[in-house]
Amino acid sequence: MSRMWRRESALLQSDVEDVHRARARRWRSMTAPPMPSSSVFAATLCRARGARASWRMSRHVASRAFLALERFDSWNDASDAVDPSLRTRVCGMSCDKVFSCAWVDARTVVFGTKCNRVFEVDVGRRRMSRADDDESMKTNDVAKEVFIQRGDESESGGTYATCVNATREIVLASGGDAHDVCLLRFQSDDSRAAGCETSSLASSLEPYCALRGHTDVVYGADFITRDIVATCARDGCVKIWRAPPPPLSGAAVPTSRGALETVYPFTSGPATRVRGVKYLDDLSCPTLATITTHGHISRIDVETASCVDHYPMRGYIETSCIATNGSIIAAGSRTHIGLCDFRTSHLFDSVALPRRNTDSARSLSFIDRDMLVVGGGHGTIAVFDIRTRRWLMTSVPMGNGLTRCAVEFELVHDAPCVPFDEERLTAALWADGDARSLMVPAIFCHAFDETFARLFVGGGPLHTSLFGSFAGVWS
Repeated sequence: MSRMWRRESALLQSDVEDVHRARARRWRSMTAPPMPSSSVFAATLCRARGARASWRMSRHVASRAFLALERFDSWNDASDAVDPSLRTRVCGMSCDKVFSCAWVDARTVVFGTKCNRVFEVDVGRRRMSRADDDESMKTNDVAKEVFIQRGDESESGGTYATCVNATREIVLASGGDAHDVCLLRFQSDDSRAAGCETSSLASSLEPYCALRGHTDVVYGADFITRDIVATCARDGCVKIWRAPPPPLSGAAVPTSRGALETVYPFTSGPATRVRGVKYLDDLSCPTLATITTHGHISRIDVETASCVDHYPMRGYIETSCIATNGSIIAAGSRTHIGLCDFRTSHLFDSVALPRRNTDSARSLSFIDRDMLVVGGGHGTIAVFDIRTRRWLMTSVPMGNGLTRCAVEFELVHDAPCVPFDEERLTAALWADGDARSLMVPAIFCHAFDETFARLFVGGGPLHTSLFGSFAGVWS
């Protein structure tokens, strides 16, 4: 352990050219139904949190709740006398699927996209400005582009990993042709950093260092301590880095080209594609958990930097997401969710997804250790109770009586995440049921704030060839 922490990383300066490509597309506004004010989901969350407050969607955003690709709609108080034209800003850039997200503080969310861009969203801001209106520049943007990494998305894969350390000092984001892991800090003005370049839009975050060492797409990252971070990639390895502290001045830290330790959970075969890594903080020794595309969970001892155990989940296809509550690991695949308890060292359950989420679990998270939240491939959120081993259920009319089914919250209702235009998609095509299923966004990422009072959701079309994105905040 001491040898790993004492090793110094070789730092070299690296400059990366800006490859910002402006696109112009016209978007239709996206709509969404209100979140039910009284439901099993709300009641269960309140019981778990010991609170009386219920989940609801703000009355001010019932029809304009989501951040579209080029049409960003903001939250407005009913008492504000604001020109409706200021509520929407049409900007000249576009972004593809939202792959990762993290709450920086109580009002700020950072999310990364398939096109290697990182955006900062101020969910507490109550009004929106227009870029082409000087008078409207008195207000700040709700969504601000932090930086863009170089490289084509077909080769770089996109920003799959975004996370924040415990002290809220460092924000991490992956992406780019070189498959760097970029570190961002809070700042007051725009500046240029190694490995990436800041946007012309004002932002409270700026990149200051790049961790370079992976040879393929970085799929996951998680902080072990305040300055130690673990990353995993499609190259089949897990790397442990020491993140340099943010400098006090505006200068950038040279690019780090060496990891403290590198672990290969598997040496060959299709299972080498490591899709996620999580740090477990409720065990006797520092432990990492990884998941591969073919459903192999690996247990890594951080002190010895070695893989100590494997847990194969046979029959799992397209395992793509992982979550932990500190001791239990949840891994999501196309049809099932596997649960593994590292305290007893065995897989203790395999849960079939609800009937409408058969397009796989795309994102997972825990609420108060016992409630597992699942983001599905059809724009829905479902909740699984680990204690009772059941999905949260509700009664729905069926024939002459009622039937029990899993509670699924539709975050998108009759709102495509793929834009309409004359050349590709039309309203008539959206009316086709088969085509509609391709344009409903999958929930690739979601994250609760520290109080579990708000949920940020991001995603896009499940089909790889379709361009589009979706992001929204629920309260």
